Amino acid sequence: MLSGFFLFILIVANYIGIRNTLFYAIMGIGGLWLAVLLSGVHATVAAVVAAFAIPSGKRINTPLFIRKAKLLLRDLNFLNKNYKGSKETEDKISITIEKFSSLADDATPPLHRLEHALHPFVSFIILPLFAFANSGVAISSDFFTSLISPVALGITTGLVIGKFLGIALFSHLMVAFKICRLPQTLNWKHIYGISLLGGMGFTMSLFITELAFSNELFLSQAKIGILTASLIAGLAGFLYLKLLLNKPESLVKPKTRMVKEPENVF
Repeated sequence: MLSGFFLFILIVANYIGIRNTLFYAIMGIGGLWLAVLLSGVHATVAAVVAAFAIPSGKRINTPLFIRKAKLLLRDLNFLNKNYKGSKETEDKISITIEKFSSLADDATPPLHRLEHALHPFVSFIILPLFAFANSGVAISSDFFTSLISPVALGITTGLVIGKFLGIALFSHLMVAFKICRLPQTLNWKHIYGISLLGGMGFTMSLFITELAFSNELFLSQAKIGILTASLIAGLAGFLYLKLLLNKPESLVKPKTRMVKEPENVF
């Protein structure tokens, strides 16, 4: 009953034209999602239903946005050129910037803005916690003992080093045998970075682990090895590519020297 009430509010808000993303976030998460969760129904249903209730259309289309943006930009340039430190001109500049911000909101669907606002929180907090909670790894007093067990060390080494060597060497072989070639915008340093990231494993690694081990102790050690390898590979790949991208000159492919053909003298 309560979840239906919050859903009704979201639908009415969409119908009358409310486009404030904070309103939909509060009503969708603090209202509908919480009510469905407390009712015993899986909360994923609430998220899907709430997404349908959030406006996904623009208030103004792109051509109109461009025309209005050009007018505001012209006014802003005029005010900036004639700005001499006066309080009146400064207030006009602030009002023009606020109009530009409001115009950008009208040209962007609330659902799109909410999705982008939640993306870092979901990607770096919610998903890792969800993955760790569903992996079935128990943090107990013998966690570090399991971390250095032969099973965990073998899986960690296989994922971090084995995946790196496998991806990098196989890529070299494909290029050497002319089965494929690197794109113009990539070089081997990029491939090495991706090879490092290839050591991250979760879904298929855990699935294969469930098939490979029936012993609960080995199963737990294997899962710890998978999570450890994913952490090491993810950090190593990120830091390597981050360092690489901070040095643009290292990404430039050497230009092949063009040999000038001799002119025909006959």
